[in-house]
Amino acid sequence: MEEGLTVAQPLGDNSPYDFLVDNGEDILKVQIKSSEWNEHGNKPQNSPKYGFTLKHSQQDKAYEPHDVDFFGLVVIPLRSIWIVPQKAVDGIRKVGVWPMGNSSGAMADYREQWILLKSYSEYTEVAEPDDCHQVTFL
Repeated sequence: MEEGLTVAQPLGDNSPYDFLVDNGEDILKVQIKSSEWNEHGNKPQNSPKYGFTLKHSQQDKAYEPHDVDFFGLVVIPLRSIWIVPQKAVDGIRKVGVWPMGNSSGAMADYREQWILLKSYSEYTEVAEPDDCHQVTFL
């Protein structure tokens, strides 16, 4: 990959994660969740909300800290991703993102934060996006 990350996909669907990401120092487990549906539907809104369920597909079970290191929350119509550390959503089963305008939601600071995957060991103590630098990929 362009940013020095190597990505591998496990065979089969037995793993709680979708991809392994090698940043040269760590191998990280990343689970991708996607949304293409604006939860506000056809109602006029200044900022549409896209929701994500953070539980195993076939089970009503939240992800445990040992299951994944990061979630990649992908808003399909916008081709945007939120790189969210598992620690930031531990025990939470549903999150939302508001990609338009100046969102101040809990996930806002994780948008396009690829640096978290590149510098994982720096962020394992505290998964705070305020310390990150904005990196955007199209």
